[in-house]
Amino acid sequence: ASGAGALAFPLSGTALANSELSLLAVEAEGYTFDHWERNGETLSTNKILNTTVTPLAEGETSCTYVAVFTEN
Repeated sequence: ASGAGALAFPLSGTALANSELSLLAVEAEGYTFDHWERNGETLSTNKILNTTVTPLAEGETSCTYVAVFTEN
């Protein structure tokens, strides 16, 4: 998660390409959830991200899903 005091569940882990992934963003006090990103690209503004993990693009060695929060 990005933004001090922000949490996202599960905190870490791996998923295989084409598998289903569900993540929940939970705000810490003083923060508001803004959006989910995958490798810097915005995916969703819903706190619950349900997605199918896409295979890595050419040149990618990994992908990272990030919950982005803003300070109130």
